[in-house]
Amino acid sequence: MPLQNIIGMMIPLTVVVGIGALVIGLFYRERQNQYEYSDFTGSDFRPDMGYDTGSCSNIKKKDEDEERCIICIDSMKRCQALMTLPCAHKFHKKCIITWLRFEHFCPICRTVVP
Repeated sequence: MPLQNIIGMMIPLTVVVGIGALVIGLFYRERQNQYEYSDFTGSDFRPDMGYDTGSCSNIKKKDEDEERCIICIDSMKRCQALMTLPCAHKFHKKCIITWLRFEHFCPICRTVVP
């Protein structure tokens, strides 16, 4: 087989391998994103860790503005399931339980949560 034929076959083979690697890489990245963010849509959260949930409490700042959950940036309304960490910061229960699956500290003050 002449050298010219070998080189002629190497170029298409390189292109096919490159496209295959790109497709596999994109598929892998998409699967990782689905895994990381599926926790926010699923309902398989860890059981209550014993912290005060403070449900149905009226959470207000001193200036009477609504307080927001720093994780989801949504307001904390009356009768929502809330969770207070030992450092006294409050969050939506669903948000902080998901956070604590991946991190072991308060997202506001970085106090370690056991």
